[in-house]
Amino acid sequence: MSLRDRDACLSELSGMLWPVEPLLAAVKITLTADVLDIGAGHGTLLEFLQAQGHQGRLMGIDPVPGACVLGGTAGALPFADASFDVALMVRMLSHVPDEVLTLKEARRVVRPSGLLVVAAHGEGHLAAWWKAGGHSAGAPQSFPAGFTRQDIRIPVTITAAANLVLARSYGLEPVGLPTGTLSDELHLLMGTQNR
Repeated sequence: MSLRDRDACLSELSGMLWPVEPLLAAVKITLTADVLDIGAGHGTLLEFLQAQGHQGRLMGIDPVPGACVLGGTAGALPFADASFDVALMVRMLSHVPDEVLTLKEARRVVRPSGLLVVAAHGEGHLAAWWKAGGHSAGAPQSFPAGFTRQDIRIPVTITAAANLVLARSYGLEPVGLPTGTLSDELHLLMGTQNR
């Protein structure tokens, strides 16, 4: 199981494409903005924008290339200075070897009037689920200074079937998981920085 499977499960539980829809509802990207998704994965966010009628340029970069996603790393973006109106870094900073370099590169490719968006799971993300399973969710992911912080919280009811999907997606044995439903929340910590 993968992050993609986990996101599909959480999307079903929340009734929206997780974490794409809540993030984009909070950011409000204009239809004509040139957007770069750094750490784009399979390009889900870009595909969502395209399906919503986005007219600006949509680019993604990830170590594993795919549709609309170029192969590359966040520390050496293959774009000229001031190429994009918006750069998004969703749940990826904890996966790069040099967070400072990654942020510097993202700022470099954003136009002076542009926006840099960073998002990571917050400390409340699936906290009740982790606790009910007797596991620790660990420390919250890093969040850089200098960004305007916004907490996005989505209540969910985790079903017994979802318990199994979540456990497998985290590489956990489903031993000790609740057998009924569990009230919890999805928590995305988002920060924005204007250039």
